Amino acid sequence: MSKTLDVSLDKAAFLGLWVAIIHPCLYRRSHASFQLESVLYGCHATAFLFSLWLFRISKSETVGKKFNPVLTFLVLTALFALSTTHVSINLARGVIAFVSYQGAPNGASTYLKQLWVSSNVAKQAAYVTNILISDSFALYRSYIVISNKLIQQQVDKPPTCNMVLRNKTFFLPSWCEDLSTLIIAFPICSLLASVVCGYKSVYNVSQRMPGEDAFMPAVLSLRTSLLVLSLVTNALVTLIIVVFLAWNSRQNQSVCRRACVSSVYASNA
Repeated sequence: MSKTLDVSLDKAAFLGLWVAIIHPCLYRRSHASFQLESVLYGCHATAFLFSLWLFRISKSETVGKKFNPVLTFLVLTALFALSTTHVSINLARGVIAFVSYQGAPNGASTYLKQLWVSSNVAKQAAYVTNILISDSFALYRSYIVISNKLIQQQVDKPPTCNMVLRNKTFFLPSWCEDLSTLIIAFPICSLLASVVCGYKSVYNVSQRMPGEDAFMPAVLSLRTSLLVLSLVTNALVTLIIVVFLAWNSRQNQSVCRRACVSSVYASNA
């Protein structure tokens, strides 16, 4: 007869969430959620460490005046700290649900349905804050591109075009030079709407009463709106960056072409 370890089924199943796929009949939804979050947290940790490595090897002269490395480092650290907080609370809730409540009938399900407890509210708040900070940083990134400070120092200026480029600060229409910050007005409004939807959903979770559906419309609709608005914000700021980079590149080539033609005419005169 083979010897087995003295580990209860709930403990073994919970440990399996973090290392392998467990039997699908054991609390399928909760286990899938825990396992997916652990995998995504590992991806985030890898990306965070890679970002720190990039900060170390990057040269200070390659960044623009508007770019703030300290702010970027603080934002990346805050995002990773919030992710760590979220997954740690989730781990603690899993321990309570699958270990502390293992003797009660449907103990894990009963505990996990108590969405109003402080641990779950804190977890939801960390999740929402993480989304909002990342969206705000994406908006900040688009502002850097719009202000054109970072682009100016990264553009490779041909020698024959130095005089022309020196007299042209922005490769944008005149109305856009004066109102460049208004271009990101809609993403800002989308971000503010995300703040309202996100924290309102957290408040509704904290006010949930026993016996109510876990997927109550007051929470589900707001959380869906938060995710949609976050997607819209990221799509808009990415589109803004692409458009401005394309416009800057086209105008740069046009100015250089005119400068080269002028120099040819001047040499032939």
